[in-house]
Amino acid sequence: MTKPSFERHNKSSGSRIVVIGDSHSRFWLGHDSVRNDVGCFAGVDVWHLGALTAYNSSKILDIDDVRSLQDMQNPYSAIILSFGEIDCRAHALKQAHLQCRSIDVIAKDIADRLFETAIHLYDLARTPIVLWAPPPTAPKTTRVVNPRFPSIGSMYERNYATSVFIDRIKELSVGKSWISVCSIFDDLILPDGGTKPGILYDGFHLSSVFFPLARDALVESCRNLGLADPSPCFRRNWGIDARAQYREVSIGLVATVSSVPAGVRTIRIGDKRFGGVAIESAPSDDSWCEVDLQGEFQIKYIQIILNNEHFKAEDVRCEISVDRNHRMVMQGGEVEGSFFVGGSTLLYARYIRISRITFGAVSIRNIRVCALTYDTRYPSIDEDESAAGPSERFGTVFGDA
Repeated sequence: MTKPSFERHNKSSGSRIVVIGDSHSRFWLGHDSVRNDVGCFAGVDVWHLGALTAYNSSKILDIDDVRSLQDMQNPYSAIILSFGEIDCRAHALKQAHLQCRSIDVIAKDIADRLFETAIHLYDLARTPIVLWAPPPTAPKTTRVVNPRFPSIGSMYERNYATSVFIDRIKELSVGKSWISVCSIFDDLILPDGGTKPGILYDGFHLSSVFFPLARDALVESCRNLGLADPSPCFRRNWGIDARAQYREVSIGLVATVSSVPAGVRTIRIGDKRFGGVAIESAPSDDSWCEVDLQGEFQIKYIQIILNNEHFKAEDVRCEISVDRNHRMVMQGGEVEGSFFVGGSTLLYARYIRISRITFGAVSIRNIRVCALTYDTRYPSIDEDESAAGPSERFGTVFGDA
């Protein structure tokens, strides 16, 4: 194995850290989402590189942003590498079968490859490295089945591979002042080696409920490296502006529908990875969808982007409410393939219900709810759009509700 050209690092400040790796790197953003790029912490940067394995982690050394870490202006006191979950879940068992070798041999080989990457990265950046150990694999009781995340072998086989992988990177790190391992794996498994139920918010990624435990483990890793306490990096970034603005408060939510057609996949509102229809109900005399904004907002306007082949503006009824019981029907009309609701009066609402007044299905491509909020986590509406208001921008189809 390659040895680093040893030189004592000089990174005593704990003001900023960077996490580089697969989708599990996003755990350090502080929320349960593999799509939200906005972190909760002021001193943590996350470079999510996609589905890159520990075995092929050396590819990070060719990335411009990573190579820029050799710059004398490198602002980071530590680099966290997050790799290995994909290997242990989807590749270790398969390779053990194909090569007629034990799980131990394959898992240790994967760990060796990651450690080799860490050596080259340290030589490049002269910054202490923390290896963030992968979480356990999906438990037997999970109901989440996603072909994008294949799981090879039993839960116990996958967790055993993960355990061997972690033990190996710990073994390789012993006695080295430039690298440490941060792991809470043992806190997340049952005595028999199974995964504790409920720890993975989507069946694959660790819930942010365990962030305090992970943060404490990271503090210990940094102490072992002779670094300052990294806790200042986790100053909470509230994301609350001094002035309220019009923002799109429906993005990322999941609509409830009257009944779900067979084979239809639920998609979060505004998810740009998927084209076509985002919300669809089964055909009926009373088909509808409803969006819970998870709080009451002052609504400026609602834009319902229709699937006009099956759901036209004349079929739409839009209602708003604060309690689901006392609904107010909103006036609206069609503009450029969308159904718009709005007016000069700002109304408070939490629930947006879109129903069909004729027999058929509710079929919608997107829902945009523009509301007044201080919360910068929501994307802002274009200045000209919020300033003019929908009735000025789209004609006179609106009436004050």
